[in-house]
Amino acid sequence: MLRAMNEPRPIDRALAMVRAGKRIEAERAMQEYVSLKRDREGRESVAHAQAMFELATVMLAVGDFTRGAETLREVCALSLPGDDGARASLTYNMNLGEVLTRMGQVDEAEAVLRDGLSRRVDHYGEDHPGYAFGLAPLIDVLLVKGAAEEAEPMVDRAVAIYLEAGHPSLGEALVQRAYVRAALSRDELFETLSDEARAGVLAAVMRRAPVGDPSVSLRVLSALRDEVQAATAKADRAAEGKDDSAADDNDALFQLNAAITNAARASGDHAARQRAFRWLVANAADNDERCLQATLGLALAQSDAGDDAAADKTYSNAHAIAQRIGPLAFSQLLRNHGLFLAESARPRAAVLMERALTIAREHDAEEPEQPARREALGRALVAFGIFKQHGDEADEAKALLHEAIATLPTEHPDALPARSHLAAMESGEGCGCGNMEGALSDALMELVRPHVADGLLAKLTYSMDGNVKVELQRKPSDREMEEMNRAIHQAVATLQSRIRSSGYG
Repeated sequence: MLRAMNEPRPIDRALAMVRAGKRIEAERAMQEYVSLKRDREGRESVAHAQAMFELATVMLAVGDFTRGAETLREVCALSLPGDDGARASLTYNMNLGEVLTRMGQVDEAEAVLRDGLSRRVDHYGEDHPGYAFGLAPLIDVLLVKGAAEEAEPMVDRAVAIYLEAGHPSLGEALVQRAYVRAALSRDELFETLSDEARAGVLAAVMRRAPVGDPSVSLRVLSALRDEVQAATAKADRAAEGKDDSAADDNDALFQLNAAITNAARASGDHAARQRAFRWLVANAADNDERCLQATLGLALAQSDAGDDAAADKTYSNAHAIAQRIGPLAFSQLLRNHGLFLAESARPRAAVLMERALTIAREHDAEEPEQPARREALGRALVAFGIFKQHGDEADEAKALLHEAIATLPTEHPDALPARSHLAAMESGEGCGCGNMEGALSDALMELVRPHVADGLLAKLTYSMDGNVKVELQRKPSDREMEEMNRAIHQAVATLQSRIRSSGYG
């Protein structure tokens, strides 16, 4: 049966399910689609391979890199017919190499990518953009392995190919070359960029910076910021006032300085981080929400640098901005300020956190099903509950943390410390600040239980290295085992993502 013209593809429907939180359903739908294509088209058909690739895409989208890589290995092992099959096989090979790189399995990634590059030479020749596509992930592997000198002629070749072809991937290649040059401590990371090239480079560097080496990303981002600032100054000298291109450059500077704060934090460069935040604060005066986020970032940067007096003053300066935005923003600010003060045992901490909770309760009561209000209430409850526990007010702390766990989603990063502190109090085993395994085991059980057959699962025990011990009440059928494994893998991937984003573990 032909698919209706406007009917979404199975992969599009599956990814929409992932975005809606229906991860198990998304993978199950793609597994069924893969089976359908295998039965109709044959195991080594291009259509079946594409369906398997899309299944891997869904697994990667939920953070399950281990099973995503396994599925990609299966796809790469297929012998696909014809020119379409050869091109598809090269694409799958490249994706497997990229996933292995992200997983830290760089030796296997290098072997996979060198094999793919050799096949690209046979298929495209060495002057075709298809060859340059294969160079890019191999260059990234070499950067990870500290072999930037070997990578430099490769990236120069990729830039030349894209430049000659007028190819849209030129921006990606220019940014990758800047990373190689930065790793080699070259003075010039970017040559003078045209306005068109600068736009492509900006988009590429914003994609690469969050996953690149933080210290190298900081150098590249700073160099591009200098390039944009120089171009803006030149444009200002050439014309009276500011035109649309100047507005675009200003937006680019916001993006770059925001990215610099993250790279500087990850690389421990307190001075660069604070300079970028000060620029953001100074240039966001006409946008309260943007100004508040920048001000809170500056306060955190000052605190991390050990300048508590400056941080306290910056938090205090943010109160008026947050109040102009509304109750939700003000509650979140009071919570953050209170947490900062609690770290140095300052008496105002309790007042601010209690006020944050009061405002969040009142705001949540107006529209209790609104997710942002629920989250603000839950986070205020966690902060004040842990504060009360540290102050030896166990009964009140337990009540607050029980309410927090009931308010926040199971996988929310703040729900994990709430669970660990509550478990510690109820078992009498210390504070709970450093004991996340019990909390993660409870959260894992809550995430998995709705997706397994009744009476099957007895207990799940999660360890911080990602291993899971499974205790069953009875022997499962093959289908039940498949469903349970899928649910466990996806839940573990979700929890690990939350652990990384929260800074725990």
